[in-house]
Amino acid sequence: MVNYFIPTQGPESWKAFLADPIKQWKKGYSAYELAHCWEVANNLPCCVDKVFKHSEFTLFHNVEVLFGFPEYKVPLPGGNSRSQNDLYVLAKADNELLPIMVEGKVSEPFGETVEIWLSKNPSEGKRKRLEFLLNLLGLHEDCVHNIRYQLLHRAASAVLEARNLNTHHSLMLVHSFSETGKWYEDYANFVRLFHLSPKRDGIVGPVELNEVNLYFGWVTGEKTETHDFPEENYKINNQKEKSAQRIELWSNKRLQFEPKGWMKQMKEDLRTNLKGITPIENGVLYCKFCTKEDHAVFDVENVLLYNVGSGSFSGISNNQVFMERTFEPSPFVDRSINLKHYHLYNYTTKDNISFYWKKDGTIFEWSGLQVSSLKYKPHEYWYNMKKLQTKKKYNSLIKDTNFGIRINIGIPVAKSVNLTAICKPLLDGVISAFHNYSGSDLDEMAMRLASILSIGKTEVANLLRDDQMAILGLKEVVRRFQRGVQWNPSDDSCYQIQLTTYKCNGPNWIIDGEVYLLRK
Repeated sequence: MVNYFIPTQGPESWKAFLADPIKQWKKGYSAYELAHCWEVANNLPCCVDKVFKHSEFTLFHNVEVLFGFPEYKVPLPGGNSRSQNDLYVLAKADNELLPIMVEGKVSEPFGETVEIWLSKNPSEGKRKRLEFLLNLLGLHEDCVHNIRYQLLHRAASAVLEARNLNTHHSLMLVHSFSETGKWYEDYANFVRLFHLSPKRDGIVGPVELNEVNLYFGWVTGEKTETHDFPEENYKINNQKEKSAQRIELWSNKRLQFEPKGWMKQMKEDLRTNLKGITPIENGVLYCKFCTKEDHAVFDVENVLLYNVGSGSFSGISNNQVFMERTFEPSPFVDRSINLKHYHLYNYTTKDNISFYWKKDGTIFEWSGLQVSSLKYKPHEYWYNMKKLQTKKKYNSLIKDTNFGIRINIGIPVAKSVNLTAICKPLLDGVISAFHNYSGSDLDEMAMRLASILSIGKTEVANLLRDDQMAILGLKEVVRRFQRGVQWNPSDDSCYQIQLTTYKCNGPNWIIDGEVYLLRK
C-alpha cells in the first residue's frame, strides 16, 4: 500500500501518531520534547546543527532538512509489526539525499534486550526477523544477546530507507534530553559492535552495509521550559475573512533567531497559526513589522521570516511575498498592556494590499541574471551579480539612506519555489554585491571565497574591491565565520522588499530586479 502524508499543524499534531497519546504525550517525555524541539527549528535544532557542523565528516556540515515524518513506520520481515521511528528526517547533504532516523530519549531505555525479546521459545516470525536484521547489519547473533533490540531495528530502518532512495549515506541519530546521558552506554555498546568508537555529542562511522554508509550519532538537547509564561509578554490574533487571512503578533521583545523561555513558546504559537492559513489561487503574502524602538537596527526579513522559519510559510509563499518595516502606531491589542513590537502576516490578493512605502526613483536595476538552480547560500548570488556587465559606474548613496528592493524571479516550467526559504541567502548575496570591500582581511576572504566558488583567488579579490555597482558604498561586507564566511550587507536599511515570480521558458531560473528610493 502506498503511503501518503499530510503536513503537521505544529508540535501538537505529533500526539495523534503515538501508540498511547495519553501516557506518552507529556512535558519531559521524549515524544513531546522531540516534537517541540524539531518542529520549531528553522532547519535543524541548534544542538543537532552544532554537532553536525563540528563533525569531522564534511557530509554533515551543510545539511538541509527537506521533510520530516513523525512516528515513521518501516516494515520488516517476520510479522505485521513495523519499526516505528520517532522521527524520520529526509535531508539533503552535499547534493545527495540523506535519510536520518531520529530516536528521542529522556529517561526511558531502548526497550528490552535481544535475549529477552527472543525468549526461550521464539516464534518463527521472531527468528525470521532477527535473521534479517543481523544479515542487513552484518552482525552475529551471539554478539547481540545483551544489545537492546530497539537499536537493531532503528539502525536497520536507516539502511533500508537509504536503499529505497538509492542513496549512499544514512544516519541513525539518538536525540537525548537527559542531562546525565541516561542509557548512553547501551547505545555505545551497540555502536562498538561495528568496531567504532562512540562519542557523546558526536557522529561516528561510517560502516558500509549493503552499499550504504551508515553513521551513528548522539546529540544532547535541552528540555522545553516547564513553567508557565505571563500572558502579557505576547498576544496573537488570527482573523479569517473572505478576502484575507491575517495573523497578528504583538510582543514585548523582538523575535530572536534562537529564542528561549516565553519567546520560544511565542514562536511556536506563531508558527502554528501560520501553518493554519489555507492557500488560495493567486494568493500573495504581505508581511509588516513596526516597533516603538524606532532607532533599533535589524534586518526586517530576519524578524518577519527567517527567525520564524520558512516551513511556516510553505504553500503560501510560492507566488509573491512583500515585506515592510514601517514607522506607524501598531493597532491596539490591549490598552492595559505595553507591547512594543508588531507583526502582521496578511495572506490575500495583491489588490487588497495597502503599502506603507512608495517608490521614489530607481537607483539601480539589472536583468538577465540566470542560474541553473536557486541556492541556499549567498555567495552564488553575490558572484553572479558582480559578474553582470554594467554600462556605467553608479554613485554611492548617502550613508543610512533607506531603500527598497524588488526581485523578480523567472521560474522554469514544472518548477516551484518557497520564496521565504531562499529569501535570506538571495537578499544577502544580491545586496552584498552593492558594496565594495573595505576590511583588512581581503586576502583571507578572497582565499575562502575562491575555495567555496571554485574560482581563482585573484578574481575574487578584484570582485570584492570592484566599485562599479557599489551604490551602498564601502563596507566589511564579508567576514570570517568558522571555516567559511559570513555576509554582512547593509540590508538593515532596506525597508521594503518585493519578491515576485513569473513562468519562463528554458531550463534556467532568471533573476531580475531593481533598488529604489522610498517615500511615505
